[in-house]
Amino acid sequence: FALTMRLPGAAFALLGSLPAASAAAAPPLSGDDPSHPLAVDYFGIRLAEAIAGVEDDGRRAAEEDGEAVGGDDPPVTLVTCPEGFDDDATLAAIPTARQYGLNTCRNAHDILTKNIGSADMLCVSMAAGVCNCTCAGTTFTPSVSVDAVPWGEAEDLGPPRDDAFDCDDVASSDRGGEKDARLLPDGVRGWKCQELGEMGVLLWEVDEEGDTVTFAAEFLSAGGAAAIGLSSNGGMFGADLLWVGQDDDDAWVVKDMFSKGYSPNGDLVTLDESQDATLVWSEEAEGRMAFQVSRPIKSCDTEDDLEIVAGPLPILWARFSGHSHMYHGPSTSDRGTVYLDLLNPHNEGIPESPEDLFTVDLRFLHGEDQQRYELEEGRVNSYVCRSFAVPSDKPYHIVAYEAILDTVPADANVVHHVLLYSCEEDPNLPDPHMCSAMNAGCYSVDIAWAVGIPIQYMPAVAGLPMGKFYYIEMHYENLSQESGIVDGSGLRLTFTPNLREQDYGYLIVGSDLRRTPDLEPNSDDVVRSGFCPSECTARAVPPGGANIHAMFFHAHLAGRSLRTQQIRDGIELQPMGEMPYYDFNHQYFKSASHAPKLMPGDELITTCHYSTTGTDGPTRFGLETRDEMCFNIVGMYPAVKDWKYCWNNTEGGGRCRWGDGDPVTQGIVPYEPFEESLPKRCSAVNVAPNGGDAGVDNKDKGGKSNLGMDEEEGSKVHSSAMGWAVGHFFLSALVIVQAKLIS
Repeated sequence: FALTMRLPGAAFALLGSLPAASAAAAPPLSGDDPSHPLAVDYFGIRLAEAIAGVEDDGRRAAEEDGEAVGGDDPPVTLVTCPEGFDDDATLAAIPTARQYGLNTCRNAHDILTKNIGSADMLCVSMAAGVCNCTCAGTTFTPSVSVDAVPWGEAEDLGPPRDDAFDCDDVASSDRGGEKDARLLPDGVRGWKCQELGEMGVLLWEVDEEGDTVTFAAEFLSAGGAAAIGLSSNGGMFGADLLWVGQDDDDAWVVKDMFSKGYSPNGDLVTLDESQDATLVWSEEAEGRMAFQVSRPIKSCDTEDDLEIVAGPLPILWARFSGHSHMYHGPSTSDRGTVYLDLLNPHNEGIPESPEDLFTVDLRFLHGEDQQRYELEEGRVNSYVCRSFAVPSDKPYHIVAYEAILDTVPADANVVHHVLLYSCEEDPNLPDPHMCSAMNAGCYSVDIAWAVGIPIQYMPAVAGLPMGKFYYIEMHYENLSQESGIVDGSGLRLTFTPNLREQDYGYLIVGSDLRRTPDLEPNSDDVVRSGFCPSECTARAVPPGGANIHAMFFHAHLAGRSLRTQQIRDGIELQPMGEMPYYDFNHQYFKSASHAPKLMPGDELITTCHYSTTGTDGPTRFGLETRDEMCFNIVGMYPAVKDWKYCWNNTEGGGRCRWGDGDPVTQGIVPYEPFEESLPKRCSAVNVAPNGGDAGVDNKDKGGKSNLGMDEEEGSKVHSSAMGWAVGHFFLSALVIVQAKLIS
């Protein structure tokens, strides 16, 4: 997603939070010495290593200023900083800082800028009680407060749309409405329905056995083929596609295809060896193109077919001007994404009464006249951020959220995804600005929205505690590089003062940023993993366990796949969650498909695979986009109080830490691997691919695939693509966790 990631529980602790030290000189610092007063979780990824040379840097800087280290330096007044944080008195009261040459605010600013890259980045989101020694030249502007609006008085979202189709018209017994489908037969009109942008409509039904899903779609014809498909991440990398068009003999066929990425000439979209789709019928008339296809819920083709699971899934659609699968172009009238729960489309909604609900709109409007943000001309990808203050006079629960889309011109469709971070302190960044560095005080990804996601509801028994400050990040994707685009989009939060039975919360699992070894260069598959030991869950998780609701997997540009394994009593369960085809530009909270539960004593292993092909040097773990990360933000209820993270700390095991407790570590425990069952109709050792173009003639041959099957009970296959080899781990420690979370 954004150019950098703000880790939950991973805010920087600035100088005011440094531990007090004795009057004796601090011992020499080793980057791997956890007992050293400056080796705990401060500043950033490389600070411990950088501080090893800070004393020399500080001595040289002091000598240049004609001052002795530890002497009485004249105060440096930084008039742009908040009152109470603009002198050296606070810094002077921290012996450890003095001992390492951070003897004046100006001196500390220069040293930190040299060794971290940006000291100003830290000061704009500093925590209360911190000496503002890094804030030279930084101006602070409080976040703008957003007023709550009663739910019933909130304005309708978005401009009216001129869709060609409407599901109400499609389902109506009164045929011939203005937005009715002209070609779909009566037999499918009662199925579940979703409009596809302004150009199409998709209906679907699952058979009584739960083995097959059948889709019916109608589009305004673009003169050629059309396609629908499942996506692992919301994009084309790892998409499982059903392409419907004409073959060389002008017969209508369906092709079961798989996409390995983005390519203008379509060469990364290939025909599956095993064709598992059936074309029931298709028709083109009256400027429309319609078809009906079916496919298994869980295919025997585990390589190229994605399983349809419970929870919202990214569904892709596209229209083509010809009967090939060449790139359809950037126009959103020819392609799109919607998120649908194909297996359980019923949405619980909000059980609270309307009079008990309120909303706040967090939008990219600024200034007294509430101007929209103007996108930078000629830039395809822009990451823009701003901060807000929301009502905090009493505890509130967020119960739903949805996107506000407000782009001018309306057909520009440049909003790609939105992330919302809760902040412990005011980030002081109320105006929209390009953001490429971590905001230190905003440590929790509370909400993630991507194109096509409808309004989202929290579980009926749980609400997400609303913070006091939020930092919102918008990813704009202007593929056509149009100029003059302005945007006032954002998020609407629906909340209630009537707190629900349980709090919704997050736990981070994965690999930390400091001690995780760099990725080797120019390799197709580099693996790093993080471990959450049973001792941690035994101590933190309540006896009844915690319900896993959704997961946010995150890596950077080299990331290719992520998975979190769950081990209980030495036996691996079904994976808690996975992102088998990871795309940095398409990220969202992925629903837990099989209702996993985290129980006391469970162990978690999060494994990330990377491709560093084409790189000349190692890729380190860090905050910038060019660096890497490996973690999973797990949304659960009830929230586990005072537990923010559980991941590796040493090469001997994992770590968890509470606000008033000591770290708990434990080494790796061997376990019995999980075995995934294929459908009974499948044989893992005798699947005969048809190897050719398995398209079928329209309405005649029924589209039978040439999949070899037998009567065996169904084979077992190891989930080994991301499996764990005991003894080969890269376990390390996070160093950017906020001091107030661990002290």
